[in-house]
This record gives sequence, C-alpha cells and structure tokens, in this order.
Amino acid sequence: MSGPLPLRFRRSFERLEGGTRVTIRYEADVRGFLKLVAPLVVSMGRRQLEGDFPRLKELMEDSAL
Repeated sequence: MSGPLPLRFRRSFERLEGGTRVTIRYEADVRGFLKLVAPLVVSMGRRQLEGDFPRLKELMEDSAL
C-alpha cells in the first residue's frame, strides 16, 4: 500500500438462495491528520457504498451474473 492514503480493498460475491451476498473489506494505513478525520471518512464512504448498492444490484440482475 502506498500513496497519500494507502488503501487496499477486496470485494467478494457469494450466491445465496434468492440473491447474492456482497462483501467489501477496506484496509487503510491512516496516519497524521487523516487519523483525526478517519471516522468522518468512514461514514462518508459507507453512505457512498450504500447508495451504489441499488445500482450494482440492477446491473447484476440485468447481466444475470
């Protein structure tokens, strides 16, 4: 991990009866000033992801993934 905000993420998709489980895991090496605002950044990221899930679901269903 390198850069101003070293970030690593993994996405996994698991078929379940009646749907799909999406798991997203982020790991960051937060230092300095970013450590102070980390809770705010996490909250903003979570809201963004939750907003993206309906579109992801639509794309997956339309493409029959």
